[in-house]
Amino acid sequence: MGGVCRELFGRRGGPGKALAMWAARRYGGLTLRETGEALGGLDYAAVSIALKRLERKAAANRDVRTQMARICALLKVPGSGTHCK
Repeated sequence: MGGVCRELFGRRGGPGKALAMWAARRYGGLTLRETGEALGGLDYAAVSIALKRLERKAAANRDVRTQMARICALLKVPGSGTHCK
């Protein structure tokens, strides 16, 4: 799984950290504050802004939506609809 995680999250300047935040919030049940702390001590407001930006990117960029779907598949989330509801 390490190679897949590197592929999904590893690109510098890519949406990797925001994808990790999204998965932690959506499927890990973490609060904004807990998510920020888990990802290097980010402020909850920075997490919120990053998640909003990711949602906008996902609406416009199929590659980001594909990465979100792959994360859902790795986490075995049922359904493959929009952002793996």
